[in-house]
Amino acid sequence: MERFRHWCDTAKKKWEPVLWVLGVAVAFIVAQWFILGPRVEEAAKRVVLSKEVLSDISSRLRPYAVIDATLNNTPTIFEYDQGVGDIVDSVEFRLGESKFKGVLTFKMKKFVPVAPVVKPLTAGVYVHSFWRTNKFDWAYEIRSGWVTVGVPGANGEIATGGIDDLSKETDYRFFVELLTK
Repeated sequence: MERFRHWCDTAKKKWEPVLWVLGVAVAFIVAQWFILGPRVEEAAKRVVLSKEVLSDISSRLRPYAVIDATLNNTPTIFEYDQGVGDIVDSVEFRLGESKFKGVLTFKMKKFVPVAPVVKPLTAGVYVHSFWRTNKFDWAYEIRSGWVTVGVPGANGEIATGGIDDLSKETDYRFFVELLTK
């Protein structure tokens, strides 16, 4: 037993400085964790929730745009583009088979497996149908329609109005949203 006690005392004397250094190092690391942890967390949160980073994430996950399409005219203006310009090469809006129909064609730079969501912002028109024109491009049939306005007329009737001929108005606005991964 005496021999074991002597061995323990010797080990204690040899390892005591190492244990002190190890204990101080652990205490320093724990203190830094509690002191710097909230600051690092706040800085990371500030960067991730910044307008630039959220805008970049939004444009990559669900790009959208507002386009101003001129009937039978090649240049289409992206009034507001949040990533669609990276995928869409050009947009063309032309008169269809009759004066009541138009065809909005999106020429894509790369393959888009799901048709873009197109919502007309111009009153009196609606998306009737859509189809893939080739491997990359999508086309939408835009038709004129009547809009009911909730303003009573002189006889108490509700006034209606709309675009009966697509060629009468030349500028149309659309909201476009691409559904990507």
